[in-house]
Amino acid sequence: MREYVILEHSAVSYLTTAYTWESVDVEPKLKYAQHGLAQNWRYSEEFNSFIKPSNYVGEFYLDDNNDSLYFEIEQ
Repeated sequence: MREYVILEHSAVSYLTTAYTWESVDVEPKLKYAQHGLAQNWRYSEEFNSFIKPSNYVGEFYLDDNNDSLYFEIEQ
């Protein structure tokens, strides 16, 4: 499953302070119309472990420029 979730800016602000994120070079397989800003993808192992059920594989990425969460996961 590949999907984007557009978040409220306050939720993105919370996530960026609550978890440790690293900048990553990700080219999402699923394209979307962004807000016109360059994408700024970040990855957090801590967040990934929290949000992803243990019976799924894949990753979650946060674009803090466009307030979006992108994931590629499968069961």
